[in-house]
Amino acid sequence: GPSYLDELSRAASQGLSASMAPGSYLYHVGQCQFVHLLTDTSEPEAILQATWLREVMLSLTPREAAAVMVRPAIGIAPFILGKDSVADVLRMAHSACHDARSTESGAGLYSRERG
Repeated sequence: GPSYLDELSRAASQGLSASMAPGSYLYHVGQCQFVHLLTDTSEPEAILQATWLREVMLSLTPREAAAVMVRPAIGIAPFILGKDSVADVLRMAHSACHDARSTESGAGLYSRERG
């Protein structure tokens, strides 16, 4: 129920925040949905960081059953600060998350060409 999702969100938020480098920020944007901003990172490096964050999330499950019930997905949305609107960035990240769910790595990169 809702309390279980709250517990997952809390565990993910605390675990991810503790695993991130100093100066990194994690934003909670929805039920079990977070945004982590990277600056000036190449696409291969972003994918490496995304798969690492996914592994961190998989290790944070508060209950043994959660590993079976929850499959974290990481969506990567490259954007230019001041050029792309916040709504567009969140939409691109959401789209990339949908793509990530169909990959073995659990990480998806938004492509403006496919957009």
